[in-house]
Amino acid sequence: MKMGATTTNASKDQSLSLIKTLLPIALLPIAILCIYFYPLSFTSPEKEKAYEYSCDYSYGKWVKDKRGPLYNESTSSKIKIKRSQNCIANGRPDSDYLYWRWKPSQCNLPRFEPHTFLQLIKNKHVAFVGDSLARNQIESLLCMLATASTPKRVKHQGSRRWHFASYNANLSFYWSSFLVQGVQRSESSQKGPNFNTMYLDHVNERWARDIDQMDLIVLSFGHWFLVPSIYYEGDSVIGCLNCTGLNYKEIGFYGPLRKALRTSLNSIIERKAAKGNRIDVIVETFSPSHFEGDWDKGGTCSKSTPYREGEKQVEGTDAEIRKIELEEVENAKAYGKQFEGFRLEALDVTKLALLRPDGHPATEFPHSRLITITSHSSLPFLSVPPTSPPPKEKEKAYEKPCDYSNGKWVHDKKGPLYNDTTCGTIKYGRNCITHGRSDTGYLYWRWKPRRCNLPRFESPTFLQIIRNKHVAFIGDSMARNQLESLLCMIATASTPNLVYQKGEDNKFSRWHFPSHNASISLYWSPFLVQGVEKSETKPYNELYLDHIDEKWGRDIDQMDLIVLSFGHWFLLSAVYYENDSVLGCHYCPGLNHTEIGFYDVLRKALRTTLNSIIDKRGTKGNGIDVIVTTFTPHHFEGDWDKAGACPKIRPYRNKEKKLEGMDAEMRKVEIEEVENAKAKASEFGRFRLKALDVTKLALLRPDGHPGPYMNPFPFANGVQEHVQNDCVHWCLPGPIDSWNEIFLEMMKMWE
Repeated sequence: MKMGATTTNASKDQSLSLIKTLLPIALLPIAILCIYFYPLSFTSPEKEKAYEYSCDYSYGKWVKDKRGPLYNESTSSKIKIKRSQNCIANGRPDSDYLYWRWKPSQCNLPRFEPHTFLQLIKNKHVAFVGDSLARNQIESLLCMLATASTPKRVKHQGSRRWHFASYNANLSFYWSSFLVQGVQRSESSQKGPNFNTMYLDHVNERWARDIDQMDLIVLSFGHWFLVPSIYYEGDSVIGCLNCTGLNYKEIGFYGPLRKALRTSLNSIIERKAAKGNRIDVIVETFSPSHFEGDWDKGGTCSKSTPYREGEKQVEGTDAEIRKIELEEVENAKAYGKQFEGFRLEALDVTKLALLRPDGHPATEFPHSRLITITSHSSLPFLSVPPTSPPPKEKEKAYEKPCDYSNGKWVHDKKGPLYNDTTCGTIKYGRNCITHGRSDTGYLYWRWKPRRCNLPRFESPTFLQIIRNKHVAFIGDSMARNQLESLLCMIATASTPNLVYQKGEDNKFSRWHFPSHNASISLYWSPFLVQGVEKSETKPYNELYLDHIDEKWGRDIDQMDLIVLSFGHWFLLSAVYYENDSVLGCHYCPGLNHTEIGFYDVLRKALRTTLNSIIDKRGTKGNGIDVIVTTFTPHHFEGDWDKAGACPKIRPYRNKEKKLEGMDAEMRKVEIEEVENAKAKASEFGRFRLKALDVTKLALLRPDGHPGPYMNPFPFANGVQEHVQNDCVHWCLPGPIDSWNEIFLEMMKMWE
């Protein structure tokens, strides 16, 4: 006996318990990022013993988040939200449930980035398959994506489908409450059977016939297995659940649920992966309901805040269903590993959902008798503008922003995002691999902040943030080094167009990204203030500390974001001027000037620079953002022109090297001046300033410099007496890429 899948209305009591809490939906992009966002790979010659484990997003707690959700009823107006999930529109008076976010125990969960998601699914078809939980999730996802790009509903037999024309991407929802073939119970026993019928060895063709058209499948099911059912296998009845009056063996539902998921995953593997076609699959684990009494009586899910960590445990039916799903995912992974194009992960949200009894629609139905939904989620999850503050009486404290400056370097087998082939803007002296550097272990480290996670750089997100903007890097060759790293990372998504070059060694350059109408520029200004660099005839620099360098200062009105990076040129011999008079000098034997060192001079130069930016932009009401990248130490251990000047091949361990002396003092001056400028600019609403504090990160990476490989194959003819070394700048790719990962996170916080 083989029966086609048909759909009837389930009984009201069951249909009202089929939908889960919405918050875990925010984790789906992370799962997809983990699957899709594979970098360009390098083959490490070293066999590393262990790497840090991937973040376990399933364990953590709900913490207050004053920002609230991404969308509201206005931004998602073109998405037809199911009426019963539109809580605020239906009269829900409390909005505190909107201001919580999930915080994993050992890492950070980034905020959803719709542009990154859309870029990942470009030219792809993502299919949500399952019951009303799957529908709840895709509706949330559509609302979040609509903040960046409005989808168009398109006709398709067998599914609801939305198309994102600018990305040629499709999202579909296929109703299949069992995943396998079956007939749902009737709402009324007079119209049909009051039990489900499932054929556990036949996948539901309503969705399976389209497997060849799918690139990513999200499976979400489970609640319909709690309803009275009869199970078939090999066209024969193998048992039932709660089938009083029928002469069948009671076998519960755990075994059938396992069989249904196994049949579904095996069908996907055999229909797609076994044929050599790539397919990615995510299985979302079971999410508990929160009934505390009868479904049709008031007060059955009256909680208004999440459960605290440890207050509620995953146990009983919830734990067992989750266990089955995780086991079957692992079994399918083992079966599918023989096929290169098959990837499978579990999106484990059971605990997240369990701890959110406050996130359901409950009694929010217009013009109705009292009905309670304690498994559906409120949509939109933000039904008030994102700028609305959370209830003050319940807002006590929020977690501090991540301190990216404290942490350690940990092994990362993924390696960098780019290489010397994919990036065409690497400066000659930084192209270490092309120049013959044979040890590549330095490529396989990433910065791990002590109390949070530093996400991998996301080029589409960066480009979206700087859309219609001009980003200017100003400073010395360290500013250029950081800019070149950034261009290489962005080039993994969009190739930059060089539109302007000027000066010796192209010290003034501009690149344009037409797809985002964004520009990134380099301005050579090693002192930031006006100055004359040393020459053969005058062996010292001249700095005018109270005058900004107009080579970049004249363009301030055209800039939206300025990145300042300087310091190393202040270590050289110099004469300093202020108010057109000599203030003093640094290391100027033979000149009748007072030796004043360079710390206060560096402070004055940075203060003049920041004050000029504030005066030219902040006081006029024109917004501008400024980043100050802190001083990065060199790692010379001998003469600069001898072999072995910076010979280290691994990072220093945490505490093996302390930040002290000149490096610490330079950083201290920069951090203090940033804070002083913040205080001055606090009266101007649209001036934003932060320090990109990378001094410690850089100190711990003696292995990341070009060293002798600033020139091609320096030892091709053996070790020479004189070998030029660069132990100041950074190989590309190399440690400096992490500067830009932090840079992006700072920008995301601003956005």
